[in-house]
Amino acid sequence: MKIVIALILIGINTIQNGYDLIAIRTAYVAAATHKSGLLHLKKILAAAPADPLINCYRGAAEMIEAKYALNPLNKLSAFDKGKQLIEQAIAADSDNVECRFIRYGIQRNLPAVLSYHSHLKNDSTLINNRLDTITDQDLKKRIINFIKRG
Repeated sequence: MKIVIALILIGINTIQNGYDLIAIRTAYVAAATHKSGLLHLKKILAAAPADPLINCYRGAAEMIEAKYALNPLNKLSAFDKGKQLIEQAIAADSDNVECRFIRYGIQRNLPAVLSYHSHLKNDSTLINNRLDTITDQDLKKRIINFIKRG
């Protein structure tokens, strides 16, 4: 009985607004290293209803797509579109720790030449200040692992 209750709670915690956050998070991580992962992420996101978090993931997917583009103009276009989506998502829900974590991870891993690093300190502070209040254990674990990797 305890296992059934735990599975229900995990399902409630990760399936929100009609989408599976764990599947999205897992596909997001895979997208950074495999183009097939990016295609899978975009497929999942296309089926999800728009909200700030989904739009933030859509922006991140665009930025990852820039990584795989061969044409420099296509790279820049995808980067700019992704940046715009992420910034709009955070403007719509500035307290969303997951959106801030996505932006933080992207900014931390981008080359300096792209000049998209201005929110690193603020995002890091918000994430660290709110870490103990995160009830989504999957998200909390991912954030902690990311911080540990340095």
